[in-house]
Amino acid sequence: MVERAYLLSKGRPVTIRVVIAEDEAIIRLDLKETLEEEGYEVVGETGRGDKAVELVR
Repeated sequence: MVERAYLLSKGRPVTIRVVIAEDEAIIRLDLKETLEEEGYEVVGETGRGDKAVELVR
C-alpha cells in the first residue's frame, strides 16, 4: 500500500495533486507511475501545454 504525499494546510494533511504536461507519451507514463508510487495524486495528464492550462483551471 502506498502512503500519500501530504502538505499541511491549517494543520491538516492535504494530498498533493499533480497535472502532468509532457509531449512524449512514454515519459508522461513513466512520470505518472513514479509520482503515484511516491504517493502523489495525478489528477490529469496531457501532451499539450494549452490543455494543461485548461486542466488546472
